[in-house]
Amino acid sequence: MKTDKKKDLAIVGMSCLFPGAKNYDEFWTNLLDGKNSIQEIPVERFDVHKNYSPDYFKKNTTISKWAGLLEDIKNFDHNFFRILPDQAKNLDPQCRLLLQEVWHCLEDAAVKPEVLQKAITSVYIGFFSLDHFQYVARAKNTDMYGALGNYPCMLANRVSHFLNLRGASISIDSACASSFSALHHAKLALSRGECEYSVIGAVNLISHVWHHISMSKCRVLSPDGQCKTFDASANGYVRGEGVGCLLVTTLENAIQKGHRIHAIIKGSSINHCGNTPAISTPSAKAQKEVVNSALEDAEIGADQIGYIETHGTGTALGDAIECSTLAEIFSSSDETYIGSVKTNIGHLEAAAGIAGIIKGVMMLNNHIIPQHLNCQHLNPLIDFASTRLRIPFKNTEWSSLSKKRCLGISSMGFGGVNGHIILQEYIKKESSSTIHRDQTLPCLFSAKTKSSLEKYLANWQSFIQNSDSKIPSLADIVFTLSTGRSHMKYRAAVVIRNREYTNTDLVPKQIVEASERPTNVLLIEPVENLQERDLQLLLDLVFSIEGMSQYESFYESLQKENEKKKLRTFLYTCLVAKAYIQLDIVPNLILGKGIWQIAALFIAEAIDFGTAATTLFRNEQVTLEVTPPRYLLYQESSDSIYYPCEENWDFFVNELKSNAALDIHLYNCIQKLLPHQFALTKYIRSLSNTLQGYGIDLESIFTKPDTAQKLVERDQVHFINLAMLLSINFIFRKHKIPPSMKSNCQSLNYLDFLVGLGAITTEEVFKLLQNPENFKHIHTHSKYVEYFNQVKENPNHLNFNHSFEYIPSKKENEIENIQIKETLQSAHVISTNIQSRDPSNDFVHALVGYWLDGVSISWDKLVPFLVGKASPACLPGYAFDEHPFWYEIEEQNDYSNESNLQGVK
Repeated sequence: MKTDKKKDLAIVGMSCLFPGAKNYDEFWTNLLDGKNSIQEIPVERFDVHKNYSPDYFKKNTTISKWAGLLEDIKNFDHNFFRILPDQAKNLDPQCRLLLQEVWHCLEDAAVKPEVLQKAITSVYIGFFSLDHFQYVARAKNTDMYGALGNYPCMLANRVSHFLNLRGASISIDSACASSFSALHHAKLALSRGECEYSVIGAVNLISHVWHHISMSKCRVLSPDGQCKTFDASANGYVRGEGVGCLLVTTLENAIQKGHRIHAIIKGSSINHCGNTPAISTPSAKAQKEVVNSALEDAEIGADQIGYIETHGTGTALGDAIECSTLAEIFSSSDETYIGSVKTNIGHLEAAAGIAGIIKGVMMLNNHIIPQHLNCQHLNPLIDFASTRLRIPFKNTEWSSLSKKRCLGISSMGFGGVNGHIILQEYIKKESSSTIHRDQTLPCLFSAKTKSSLEKYLANWQSFIQNSDSKIPSLADIVFTLSTGRSHMKYRAAVVIRNREYTNTDLVPKQIVEASERPTNVLLIEPVENLQERDLQLLLDLVFSIEGMSQYESFYESLQKENEKKKLRTFLYTCLVAKAYIQLDIVPNLILGKGIWQIAALFIAEAIDFGTAATTLFRNEQVTLEVTPPRYLLYQESSDSIYYPCEENWDFFVNELKSNAALDIHLYNCIQKLLPHQFALTKYIRSLSNTLQGYGIDLESIFTKPDTAQKLVERDQVHFINLAMLLSINFIFRKHKIPPSMKSNCQSLNYLDFLVGLGAITTEEVFKLLQNPENFKHIHTHSKYVEYFNQVKENPNHLNFNHSFEYIPSKKENEIENIQIKETLQSAHVISTNIQSRDPSNDFVHALVGYWLDGVSISWDKLVPFLVGKASPACLPGYAFDEHPFWYEIEEQNDYSNESNLQGVK
């Protein structure tokens, strides 16, 4: 089915784990070196020798004891993905490796999960074998994690769940064509606008001998353990393991967002062979149709294809059928090279297609066609002399005089599904990622554990010590590390000058643990001097502050030099503070003393620049008319936090008195849910413990309806109504769903909102209900911004304060307020005085210091001003802190009379 509008797709992220290769660079090196990664299956995987026989007809035996294998498939970083150890043990290792490679794929794209969360992002995962399920299904003791860890849908669903993605999440099995089916469905969804990004993956592991035996009995496995595609001695394929992932979006979106583009997906097609003599018999007609359909979808001619990555499993007849089809399609072309990656790493089955795609991408980017292995004597069933098809027996330069390089990739499932994909190289327009001015630059590194960060930094040091030609530009490195990687608990950083560094300067020497502090306090201190590059950077970052157009006229009207200096210092101070806020360093409290209270009011948007500049030169006490500030402020005249509003307790008390009836709707709702909602029962039990102190047995209210009426008579109905409201909305909040249950009393809804916000605890809210005077200000500054934005729309419960008492102090007074002192002790304190953080008075250096402390900073808003138009760089991926997990089986069926099969230990 054709879509209304064809859209080219761009591969913007890519990762893989293949036999003998931990990433696509190692994979490419192996291809160029002609490395054969096939090995005899070790006994640690399963004891294949007990089930091996060169006799096809011997029961429960396999003709092949070889495979292309990954290392350490039992290892997994369960803590990184928030998975419990027992759950990790049950989890299919295919899913575990897939999760880790998806993360590496996002890192390769320099796309943080938050970007995909804001867009609609789909997930399509190709799979085939379910070896781990063979063990789990035969266990003597089965738990809940067996099903959650092994059903195929969970391969895609766990990716979506961990990354918090909201698009389609589908696992697809079409045997060896699974990769292409996944990509084709993703392409359709992207073209139809159903999603903005798509994560595409495929995985295949070999951990149980059952599949090996069955495929051997199908007579498709090579008895000598090699894929000899196009060779006269081709006698079947050797199985292989692997996992590959792609991040794909439309080409238009990729260019607009500035993504690095690995290659363009021009066209794709999938079909089925129909009713062939046997379900696994290929169809030349169907193969021809799927290739022509992909070319038509790509809107390019066969003569533009320079290479075909064939399915090429290494069966004499299957190779001959595929080549005859290709020879017919490309009969009028120039020489078209053909090859098969299966000769290097084996047949990866579900992941075979994605292995071919990643090989194709590397060919397009490096302009080399790698040598084809295991072909000594051409298959006599293929008349190569009469075709335009050529086999690259050595690494061959792929020259292109006037047209873009294009290649096709075929993949076919033994159930009859055929797939073909057309890739085209992306020629990037020349653009400079050079840093044009002398600038201080941050290189940021982080991980969830100290061990992971130590391993990553070791990999990083090895990476930058390679030849300079392979190392990306400094601008691209800074851009990728700061904006394209998630920032985690353990951190390290270097700050360098772009014109004064060597590669060894890029390696941090110390790891710190970022502190998890609940609040940020913005301390307003005078900034008397700014380095010229920092002043320009701040002006670029802040653009314009509302009312700052008046600055020049104010400045020119001042006669005294000390007054001009005072205004200039005020400007510099406000620039730094506004820059912090622009970088999403959101202050929960702005603390300024003396005249710097004026700067605090201006920064919090409580007064305009004109009022601020005028008040700056007044030396007497003044009451300023202010609008509600965006952030909480310190008021020196009262040595307290300035609250723009207070709860209207008179309204609160009067409304409670007028709503003194049991809320029947809430009561009936609780009654219906309690028998079926364990979480609700548990929460009500916790509230019961609190309410016992008020003489209320909450649990008995729902088992003895007459008890509720008695409590109404005792004027305690508000406690019951609030408890019911909190309980029902707890269920919504537990699952991160906005609470929808409301009471007919607005004051109770208001209290429920405060509890949900975290501004007050459940214990405190019942104390408040007993006596509102228990809390003068029940909202806390740590939640002020979120709190005020919501409650200001419902002013009945609030009395607004529009005046601020300003007294210019002659000396620095100590803060005595206990609440503020406690806040300062537990908060990140960020000062506008850059020099107090960094002796060199460098803004970026100071920011890095705060970041190391644990302050959250939106580097993506700053770095473009530092490095210009940079691009994502190919850098080492996250070093997972892995631990061994494998399902230990107590009991299983035999496949041989000699012994039980053994799982990986």
